[in-house]
Amino acid sequence: NNTKSHDYYPPTSKFKSKQRIVLFAGPHKTASSSIEYNLMRWIRDATHPSGLGSTWSWPSPIDAIYGGRKKCEWEQKVFYWWIQALSGAENVKCLPSFHGKDEYSLIEILDKYKTEFYNEWMKGRSLAIATEAMDFVTGKKGLLDDIIRQLPWNADFPVKASGSNNDITVVVTYRSPRVKHLESMWHQCCMREGVSFYQYLVDPKSRFHVATSPAFDSLRLVEKFLEKGLNVTLVDMEGVINHGYDISNIMACDILGANCNADKTFIGMEDKQAEILNVKNGHSSSSIHNITTDKLEHINWAILRYDCALVSVIGHPNVTTLYSFGIEKMIEFCDTLDSGERIMTMNALRNKI
Repeated sequence: NNTKSHDYYPPTSKFKSKQRIVLFAGPHKTASSSIEYNLMRWIRDATHPSGLGSTWSWPSPIDAIYGGRKKCEWEQKVFYWWIQALSGAENVKCLPSFHGKDEYSLIEILDKYKTEFYNEWMKGRSLAIATEAMDFVTGKKGLLDDIIRQLPWNADFPVKASGSNNDITVVVTYRSPRVKHLESMWHQCCMREGVSFYQYLVDPKSRFHVATSPAFDSLRLVEKFLEKGLNVTLVDMEGVINHGYDISNIMACDILGANCNADKTFIGMEDKQAEILNVKNGHSSSSIHNITTDKLEHINWAILRYDCALVSVIGHPNVTTLYSFGIEKMIEFCDTLDSGERIMTMNALRNKI
């Protein structure tokens, strides 16, 4: 096991001074909404003790797009809409219609994003771009190339921006126990519609079904970014929780280099009540779960067998893991398997669970 694992980057990290872009890529159902909202607030607050506002930008083009009109709520999802636009959607939630009078075309919307990224970079600021919608790159051909082409040094502006793809850090979150990630996906897509967990597992037409959902596939997501030569930090949610930390603070302290104490509190806020917002979807389990504990354990082991088919990405020289706990347990489990016991495709996984 060649995993590079660290609890946190030290305060003297090179990240303090190096201009860079961090893509927080989810996937879905890994506390992404909380991370996005908190990072957006902390970066935009020039007086926040984290110090993020002095060097980082949350490069949202929403003000330029709306031009003073009432903006949509949930602005922390601004980069979700960007991915939807890159994917060719004709109508994107919270962006003006592409077809109405005095509105923007799809190309013009994307140009607003590209220009905002470029302008903020040219001011010398690093960029934090966060959306779980980046997990769509595992299934949509060409999407990752389109994402990379919109970054400042790849964009077609008269004055070329400095930097290269080596200045990108992609952050992917690994959630375990693995069956908990699956349950959370069911909560969002299907439970409120009266679909039982059993129906969700066996019906391949279910929205976000395990056989087709990129939300479930953290290691495949890592693999996609590695194929483009990018640096990836893999954050283990279970390890973060076991340390007693909040994942938003981990992203601020360990990834963005905020002014933090060793316990991941912001320097100067040690005696103040935490101002971290944890966004919940409001759903809870109910009788329609209808899966026994033994069956849930079986499902969890099956998912781990699927992860084992991709475990080699963790040892890649461009991958660093943080707070490895669930990941270490997964690696230990994989070491006990013969190659034939690993589950190689999502469709094969569906058949096993």
